[in-house]
Amino acid sequence: FLKIGVGALIKGSCPDCNNTDTYKFNSPYKFAWAPQWTVTKSSSSVDMIHEAMLGKDRGYRLHRTVSVDGDYILIQQTLKNLGKHKFVTPFYSHHFFTADGKPVGPGYGLQLELAQDTQYAEPGVGSWTEPLGKYATVSRDSVDV
Repeated sequence: FLKIGVGALIKGSCPDCNNTDTYKFNSPYKFAWAPQWTVTKSSSSVDMIHEAMLGKDRGYRLHRTVSVDGDYILIQQTLKNLGKHKFVTPFYSHHFFTADGKPVGPGYGLQLELAQDTQYAEPGVGSWTEPLGKYATVSRDSVDV
């Protein structure tokens, strides 16, 4: 199976899986094959691209750029479906809502540039993730702490 930002993993291969197909978040699955990242650095940014495919039907490209602009750190992410099947995924990034283990404070914002025909949804809520609304004010165009 594919895990965005990680790559192709083998179902049932984590120690807590007991050889079942039930997904266990944050468990050490074995890789089906080693993930490949293309990383480009400059004096003020790091650009990272990862692509993974399962046959021709399922796949993605994750493009992340982290840059410094004066006193700001800008994190830009683009996730593109490379397969034939639509998919949904909870939005998560380990570096958006905490810094050094502490929650970010007022004045912090996250802009989600969704296509106009995109429906905002949070799949996985209640099973392995919590709703963004627990941490921030969520609207169609932005998330503000």
